[in-house]
Amino acid sequence: IDENTARDDDDILRTWIPSHRLDVEREVDLIEEIARVEGYQHIPMLDRVCHRIAAESAREKAGRAILSLMAEAGFSEAITVTLVPEAEGRPFIPRASSGTESAPRALIHPLHDGWKADVLRPSLLPSLLAVRRTNQNVGIPDAHVFETGVTCHQSGDPALTPPAQRRTLAAVAGELSPLAALLGLLADRLNPAARIWIEPHAEQSPAGSLIPAFAPEAVGDVLLRLAGDPPATIGIIGFFTPDILRHYDLRHPAAGIELDWEALLAIYQPLRVAAPVPRFPAVSRDLSIVVEECVRWADINATLTAAGLAHLERIAFVATFRGKQVGEGR
Repeated sequence: IDENTARDDDDILRTWIPSHRLDVEREVDLIEEIARVEGYQHIPMLDRVCHRIAAESAREKAGRAILSLMAEAGFSEAITVTLVPEAEGRPFIPRASSGTESAPRALIHPLHDGWKADVLRPSLLPSLLAVRRTNQNVGIPDAHVFETGVTCHQSGDPALTPPAQRRTLAAVAGELSPLAALLGLLADRLNPAARIWIEPHAEQSPAGSLIPAFAPEAVGDVLLRLAGDPPATIGIIGFFTPDILRHYDLRHPAAGIELDWEALLAIYQPLRVAAPVPRFPAVSRDLSIVVEECVRWADINATLTAAGLAHLERIAFVATFRGKQVGEGR
């Protein structure tokens, strides 16, 4: 250091660095240089270091609540790599109504052609299906698995447009019922004023469903609505096609769900209001009704909710029965 001047009025130390010392750029570099010249043995050692612990943010609390809920619901968390083979990622790119792949979901090729997993995953579901296959091969045919992670999509020219990233929550099971049940559990855990439900996919076309990996006749959109806000689509749920099952060598049907992680975090309500304990035990009523095949559970649920029944707390779907006892088409 060639020269320095200290001014007591504002405690500013001005330094000039020799031109040949290109490694001294920051304040910490200057401190290290002074310590080296003065001698490390002359630096006092403290036996304690105090750090202020920051309070857990609402986002961190919400994420921890979601992970805990998934474990409580019987789902095991998987941690997979962000790269998948292109053949496995391609069916999870949504298609436009014309049947062509939509530009925002184009795959990104980050590595050379010699890699087996050569594209950044557009969805977490391909990796979870591979996990389900592994569990099947070791004697666990109906493993319920989930994962949270970042998915990547390329919009437009890769040379001009950076890839878009989106964090999602995805899960795979053998049936739709455990996946659909997660929606009510998520709403109760994150915000009791929120409603999360399933609607039949509204943009089905001859080319396939929103994601070609899902069977067109068994796919739905997941909608979220908070009190006073319009509903918003936050995900997709459905059974996978026979082609997908064959590709992963799965011997039994499989269903999947993928939700927008940020949308779930946004509705989190950390402050809960306690309710008084009921004076009397709950009474459950099991209703069996005969309806036309075209009637949706969402319509039945809406009808019961609109009835405004006193003391009604919860409505749950149990099962569907078809047989000669109720007649054809019912």
